[in-house]
Amino acid sequence: MLFRSNADHIQAIFQHSLPGLFRLCLVNSSQIPEDMAASYAKEGAEPLRFDKTACAAIGVELISRPVSMVREGYVRHDPELLAAALLELHAQRSVRIAGLGRYRTE
Repeated sequence: MLFRSNADHIQAIFQHSLPGLFRLCLVNSSQIPEDMAASYAKEGAEPLRFDKTACAAIGVELISRPVSMVREGYVRHDPELLAAALLELHAQRSVRIAGLGRYRTE
């Protein structure tokens, strides 16, 4: 299956697991250098398009943060940037329920 957008990818995950498994998708906003994009294009690879409207239609909110880097000739997730983005999202969207010892998103 060819995924042209992040919505296509999310829909495939839902089809193979559980519809509505998650409601938030973190996407990379870092620019891919032109030479890297050209190199990937030669292999038939291209970045996924962001489709906020299609994602919203399946109940998923897109959040974009710069979470990639170029390493050894490949575009990869930067573990430190990714961890920081996830921790930030958790802090912004989680509410501690006093006495329960659990987190609940609202």
